[in-house]
Amino acid sequence: MENNKKETTIIAIDEELDNYSFRNEPEKQLAMAILLNAISDYEKDKGWNAKTAKAYFLNSGEGYVFSFRSICSLLDIDYKKVLERVQELSA
Repeated sequence: MENNKKETTIIAIDEELDNYSFRNEPEKQLAMAILLNAISDYEKDKGWNAKTAKAYFLNSGEGYVFSFRSICSLLDIDYKKVLERVQELSA
């Protein structure tokens, strides 16, 4: 049952992010790739990558160009909504 919840959450995140197309915007493609990689690492819920991903999502800083909030801002995505969905992965 727990696995189904994770899959549903991942699908919901993917569907939300699928609405974004950045064919002619390589900086946004890179930002999206970073975000999706962090979500994948967070989902694993073990090891160094998962711990780093959790810290990445919980860091409130925007001063770094590749911070979670900066990427969400660049992609015009509500970081609170993404964070809420991502946290469902480990619930």
